[in-house]
Amino acid sequence: MPWSGLRGERDTTERVQRALYIRCRRGESEALAALLYSLVDRLYTAASYVLPDETSAITTVAETWHDLMESLRGAWGTRNLLVRAMHLLGQRLKTMAPDDQVDRALRRARTEDDGGLLSFPDGDLQVLLDAVPLQALHIAESAGRRRMRFRQAVAFAVLFVAFVVGHNIWRQGTARRSAETLKLTALQAEVQRDQLITAVRDCVDELPDPEGADRYEARVLQQLGLVLEELANTQAAQGAQTLALLSRRVRQERLTEDLTEVMSQREGMARKELSRALLVLEEVANL
Repeated sequence: MPWSGLRGERDTTERVQRALYIRCRRGESEALAALLYSLVDRLYTAASYVLPDETSAITTVAETWHDLMESLRGAWGTRNLLVRAMHLLGQRLKTMAPDDQVDRALRRARTEDDGGLLSFPDGDLQVLLDAVPLQALHIAESAGRRRMRFRQAVAFAVLFVAFVVGHNIWRQGTARRSAETLKLTALQAEVQRDQLITAVRDCVDELPDPEGADRYEARVLQQLGLVLEELANTQAAQGAQTLALLSRRVRQERLTEDLTEVMSQREGMARKELSRALLVLEEVANL
């Protein structure tokens, strides 16, 4: 047979074994009965190679089958049920015979053609089959508990991740608010220290014709004064929102550019005070 044919046959066998394993782990009676039929003669043959009489071999196979049912109820299971069953049988046989004898018997039985296997007695097989529905029920109950634990673990993991993400967002928000509060406090201190609001008002009052020829400068200085007043009067609890609004307004009205142009026409003390106001305005615009 070509290699590709062998590989396809092996893949099919593995899929069948995987499907049977899944159904057995769910506690389906039909699947467990099919598993028993597929294993019992090979287990019985292996036991017969080691044990001196038929009764001992039948008893050991029955006990091994019950061990396998308990294994299927456990939290973890071996997907290759033949390998698992042979391992469980070997554990029982090694209490009654030398290890090397048992290992040889298991290898021989595992590779024996189906036609060369000994047949497990029908009456004893029926006893095992009659017990399958109850065993299936116990396995199904265990599967249900595993699914419940898995769902609980997933739910806990989701809640934990949500908590961690929420906590990080909260921490970041707290840190951002703290930084904004510090920035607001620093800007307010600068406005108050340099008496910038009063300085801007004085500049407006000094304009010779604020309603006519100096109307542009008056408008820019008045807008600057409003920004500084709102900045100075903002409470810490509203700092983040107010700074965001002021920053957007300064950018939209191009107030820093207009103030720079006004300053170019000023000299002396007025220019120095307006330059300090410009620094505050630039910091607000860059928030």
